Amino acid sequence: MSRIAVVGLFLVGFCCSARAADPVKLPKELAIVPTNALLVASFQVKTILDHPNAKGFREWLANSPPEKELKELIGIKFEEIERLTAVLLPDYKPDARQRRFEPESVFLFTMRKPIDRGAIVKDNQLFGNEEAKEFSKNFKPGDKRPVPSGKADAAHYVGKHGRVLEFVGDRTIALWVAERHERNLETLPRPLELLGTKIETGPLSEGIAMAVEYPVAFAVNVPALKTASERDPPPDEFLPLFKADHVAGYIHLKPNAAEMKLTAKFAGMQWATDGEETAQKLKELIGFSLSEDVNRMKKREGNDSLMANFLALFIRTARESTVKRAGNDVVVQAKLDLGAETQALFAKLPVAVTESAGRVTSGNNLKQIGLAVHTYHDTNNALPANTFDKAGKPLLSWRVQLLPMLEEVELYKQFKFDEPWDSDNNKKLIAKIPAVYKLPGVQPKEMGATYYRSFASAKGAKVNAIMIDGAGRRTFSFITDGLSNTIFCVEAAEPCVWTKPDDLAFDPEGKLPTFAGHFMKDRFQVLLCDGSINSLSTKLKDATLKAYITVNGGEVINDR
Repeated sequence: MSRIAVVGLFLVGFCCSARAADPVKLPKELAIVPTNALLVASFQVKTILDHPNAKGFREWLANSPPEKELKELIGIKFEEIERLTAVLLPDYKPDARQRRFEPESVFLFTMRKPIDRGAIVKDNQLFGNEEAKEFSKNFKPGDKRPVPSGKADAAHYVGKHGRVLEFVGDRTIALWVAERHERNLETLPRPLELLGTKIETGPLSEGIAMAVEYPVAFAVNVPALKTASERDPPPDEFLPLFKADHVAGYIHLKPNAAEMKLTAKFAGMQWATDGEETAQKLKELIGFSLSEDVNRMKKREGNDSLMANFLALFIRTARESTVKRAGNDVVVQAKLDLGAETQALFAKLPVAVTESAGRVTSGNNLKQIGLAVHTYHDTNNALPANTFDKAGKPLLSWRVQLLPMLEEVELYKQFKFDEPWDSDNNKKLIAKIPAVYKLPGVQPKEMGATYYRSFASAKGAKVNAIMIDGAGRRTFSFITDGLSNTIFCVEAAEPCVWTKPDDLAFDPEGKLPTFAGHFMKDRFQVLLCDGSINSLSTKLKDATLKAYITVNGGEVINDR
């Protein structure tokens, strides 16, 4: 659920302005927010997404991880939401052994149209609270989970992944994801009970009132947050900021700019002065720290790295912001440009998300392969290798040897290991390529082909590389260059049939293999022998690439 919260913070970039009314009449979804909670943030999602400069962001959001997670949790889309309100609360049932600050989050989704309760309950397989209690009485470990009745008349509902859901009126869903308490779902309080009884005014009152007029508004109950996070306190240098009574702010959206105003209220002038100085230092620290991140990203991904350019825009906005004391208040104001440059960045988001998802999935595939390699080594005291018959005819790939370690035991048992990869029996198994060997988003022309390939000695070459040829099986102890400096397999430029012993030919005296960036421009990912994943430049120097491939050459790698 934290990713939905991150999207909420991202939405801060899009907001609209209106003059505050006095007194402010709160809509139901805001009226139930406790004014003494730790934090509240409200986003008028419809207004934000309908902004003319938000096209790229809308397209990104439609296929983003938060959108997918939202669909899995309650079966709705961001485009259906009128307002999203996030409320942060202290842990309702703290554990004395708990070492970290672990607050509870309740999300209020107010929809553009009336909710079809029956569809949400049925589609998400939610149990009514009484129904959950009833089946829990007789439920034993190993029993098949019963099918919910699908009735939409319960006080609240529980579901998989720690979901506790309650309908508020005809357009609002209150959701609490209680993952840490999932074993006792039937006894958990409902979301509105968790919110508690609202007091008339409190530290968050100002921010809640702002949410009526501004597409983005937020407030922080600083003393309560400080008390709740005693087990995970902030760094000492930031403590002056935690002497504020509360913080409230909003975003004002113009056609080509978003203007933010944040006010921290202190009880005394000296505390406000200390808070101003600390905020100035924090502003400088953020700029310096993120600038280093930008430089690293551009070195790794190129000058057109989307994330690096977004960070650079954020840094520029932060550096141009103002921090001033006004009596006992500290006021921070910033302006984010939403003109052509920012729109161009947002326009690249949909493609970038697809590429990022592919890169992450491929990285996870490589991690699984790495874990399997280490498990294989622990079991067999050798690295997996291609196999050949006595005459040197290729039989099966090292990828087949790893199948039992990848939870593919049944597939492994179907191979005939004394026959080649293209025998009548074994060639039938090519189409059963495990998902872990498929490069996401890339469809090779040949059936059952994989891009995850290791290195084998070129014909006639004398090399000290990861030898997966089968002769003289290697162990990790032979890799004196260090496991973190030696490649086991890569995202290759060209694929091969996954069962075939066909890997990248390596001859240090000849032409080296070339690589292509499948998910990042001029970058490809590699699995190192220690199980870690790294991305390397497709323009890597020959000497550096050789150093990565050899196992005991004694080279020093200082260029990635």
